[in-house]
Amino acid sequence: MKLDLLLKNCLVIDGTGNPWYEADIGVDDGRIAQIRRGIKAGAKTLLDLSGLVLCPGFIDPHSHSDRTLFIQRRAASALRQGITTQAIGNCGFSCAPVTDRNRKYLQSRIAQANHLKPEEIKINWRSMRQYLGKLRQGMGTNAVPLVGHGVVRMAVLGPEGKGGQKTKISSKELEHMKELVRGAMNDGARGLSSGLTYAPGRNASTEELIELCNVVREYDGFYFTHCRDEGDVVVEAYREAVRIAREANVSVNIAHHKSWGRPNWGKVRQTLAIIESARREGLDVTCDVYPYPRAGVGSVADRLMSYTQFNDLQDFLKHISDLAEFQKLRRQIERNLDLQRRADEARRRALKAVRVAWPKFNVPGYAVIVYSKTHPEFLDMNLAEIAKAMGKDWITAARQLAIDDEGVTRMAGFMTEEDVRTVIKHPISMIGTDAVSSDEPPKDPLIAMHPRTYGTYPRVLEKYVRKENLLSLPEAIRKMTSLPAHALHLRDRGLIAVGMHADLVAFDQEKVRETGTFANPASYPKGIQHVMVNGVLAVRDETLTGALAGRVL
Repeated sequence: MKLDLLLKNCLVIDGTGNPWYEADIGVDDGRIAQIRRGIKAGAKTLLDLSGLVLCPGFIDPHSHSDRTLFIQRRAASALRQGITTQAIGNCGFSCAPVTDRNRKYLQSRIAQANHLKPEEIKINWRSMRQYLGKLRQGMGTNAVPLVGHGVVRMAVLGPEGKGGQKTKISSKELEHMKELVRGAMNDGARGLSSGLTYAPGRNASTEELIELCNVVREYDGFYFTHCRDEGDVVVEAYREAVRIAREANVSVNIAHHKSWGRPNWGKVRQTLAIIESARREGLDVTCDVYPYPRAGVGSVADRLMSYTQFNDLQDFLKHISDLAEFQKLRRQIERNLDLQRRADEARRRALKAVRVAWPKFNVPGYAVIVYSKTHPEFLDMNLAEIAKAMGKDWITAARQLAIDDEGVTRMAGFMTEEDVRTVIKHPISMIGTDAVSSDEPPKDPLIAMHPRTYGTYPRVLEKYVRKENLLSLPEAIRKMTSLPAHALHLRDRGLIAVGMHADLVAFDQEKVRETGTFANPASYPKGIQHVMVNGVLAVRDETLTGALAGRVL
């Protein structure tokens, strides 16, 4: 018997959480065919993995690569850190179904993820089946598709201001949404996702979500949720997610477990206790977490610009640099802020009427500066704190930062490292990126990116395993492989065992490390030597082979 691939002298960590053992691994026809010492069979490709750990490929339960995988097919940023499978369509956003009501929104989101203009994106599909057909033309990683509640809601009701803001919907509208979810599940979606802090999903009642999850249950699907709030009412938001698990009888994963903003630090102990209680009740509730005490990255300039009619950053910076022009824009910003405040308060009242908690309007919010070339003294300070230090209001302070840093001042949500460690250590949490995969680092320095895009899994192995001993290596691998496989209902991936698909990663545990920072986030890690997707070498000697061996799962 001649194998396709023979891996010799492996230090195997199989994904179960069990200790390592030594073995050779034989791969044939994309699956693990043999596991034992001293395999003598011939092989088309032979790799000696002496000194390296071999484990299942990392399964990212929380990716947004649905927006990039059909354009940037190699998924270099994912493969180079050991990711072989990505769950796509998270936080209520998926690339299908498409209707005239949501097409423009989808076009904009896809363009943004690929650093293109909206008119450069041609959406020539409508159904999930048609979209998945585009992925099947070739991609570097596997993909587990979810259908997004927010996209479905917009497909039926329209964006906020055109119907999407409604909390109470008609039975006809609900049936239309259920029909779209059922169609997506028939077409190959594996579950439903929600983004309950984002428009228009944030307007949904709990009952609406339960009804849609009832459809998902018919297909042995699951519910992944970016819950209603991750700050002031995070505890209530977790209780809502558990209620959905209970009443719809579906497994639920709560995304990027965190509690941000200094007043909310420590609440992760309460939210973890809610998950523990749900599991004692017999509910299959899990969570994922990324290994950083800072959340999604944006820029101060983009924050200000979002309240104006501008969409070109350089043009915006030119206008705010002129004091007279800035005063005009300031009035526009204040008017739009007031409109947002009124809409948010109306939403809060509407959701309260259907027994859903919504946080109070909070501007400029808890996000802090994570990179400033000219004002490093403001790192880890929010805009209210910076304004106080400058003796200015927050809009004027933000303008000053945007001008001084030429638009590159980066800000992100603020968690505490203690909370991150608490969640990562918990046995029911798994590791995810909350990122989009890409082929090449962006050339534009103004593009705000989080280092998790390139370094999530190496960071866990370096920081929380090798340096801090927060996790044992087998436990860390379990959180990256078999646990997300369970949450995604993948029965034949996430473990090293005969018959399993050969998604595999070989790395040097003494050298693996993240190299990206908030100043330079788009930097490939070190120490991830080889990555195999369905038995095909996608990364060899830390270099992409160009193989597009991924499948839609």
